[in-house]
Amino acid sequence: MRQMGLRPDLSRTLDSQTFREYYYLKEELADFCRANHLPASGGKQELTERIACFLDTGRVQQPAVKRTAAHKTAASGITRESIIEDSFVCTEAHRAFFRKEIGNSFSFNVQFQQWLKANAGETYDDAIAAYYTILEAKKAGKSSIGKQFEYNAYIRDFFADNPGKTLDEAIQCWKYKKSIKGHNRYERSDLAAQDDRENPGRNEEYICRIASLEEMNRKWDYEIRQHPGEENWIEWKGEAIESFRTGRSIPYYGILDGTVICEATAVLYPDFPQDGGKPDEHTVELCAFRTIKTYRGKGYFSELMRFMLKDLKQKGYTKAVVGVEPEEKLNKEIYRHWGFTEHICTGTETYPDGTVIDVEFYGRQL
Repeated sequence: MRQMGLRPDLSRTLDSQTFREYYYLKEELADFCRANHLPASGGKQELTERIACFLDTGRVQQPAVKRTAAHKTAASGITRESIIEDSFVCTEAHRAFFRKEIGNSFSFNVQFQQWLKANAGETYDDAIAAYYTILEAKKAGKSSIGKQFEYNAYIRDFFADNPGKTLDEAIQCWKYKKSIKGHNRYERSDLAAQDDRENPGRNEEYICRIASLEEMNRKWDYEIRQHPGEENWIEWKGEAIESFRTGRSIPYYGILDGTVICEATAVLYPDFPQDGGKPDEHTVELCAFRTIKTYRGKGYFSELMRFMLKDLKQKGYTKAVVGVEPEEKLNKEIYRHWGFTEHICTGTETYPDGTVIDVEFYGRQL
């Protein structure tokens, strides 16, 4: 019987099915290609398909030919007439150009980055026009934004009146309020919804614990299946597994009747600036908050959060930090309720596919 978690070496003796069952770093895939005289260029998904074909058939797949934009311009010399590069990646030079042309309010929002990646060969003047179009489209969604603010106002008023209650209890009352006739503002009478609140664990086994490597592999494979064709998730799995193996992170799972339904990760020695510009060995960054949709708003994640914060405090950590995108006002409100009120710094995060997002970091004492 094959031992769980014992990954075979990547060699010509594997078949494609066995090869696909395990995670290999992009560098390992490229090394295999070079050792077996296969093209080693391309993204991880392309390398995976090339190797799988080779293992089963011995045939060498050539890399796809990509169109090169005419008059490709170095980022340092961008003008409005310059051509958007193939495989666009956000850089500080690009950010400086757009801020010069648009103003300091410019930010690389996700929609704009997707437009840039999908429009290689167009000009940067076209990109500026597209940016304003995206902003106008967001403004056109005022009705949905208004509803979002209505929710935010309800949650804020709920906590002002009930400082000792949880976010899940607030959401329970909000759902009740939406289901009845009348306005959607918070009223103390909404607490009647708590009488019907399900109690997680009443007739079920729900436990919170630090994940095992086997559990991590299963959970990450589930997430990858939920995001087909999104290579970021494959890269994130590799990073998470490696970080856990090297003792740089602690994954926490909420497990209901044997199934992982929610998770969070504590990153040790985070690399964002602390006092004096140096990481603090007593600080952790909390990230990768995920709950399966069916189980949201039922108290499971709040219980996991309490377990994680208590465990980290017992391990000697004194401060926890979370990151949030500037426009995620609801998440900011949730984090404030959890005590993350101290603004630490503002920076950027780069996804494996090159997408760059702005991030604000907030901290709390443990």
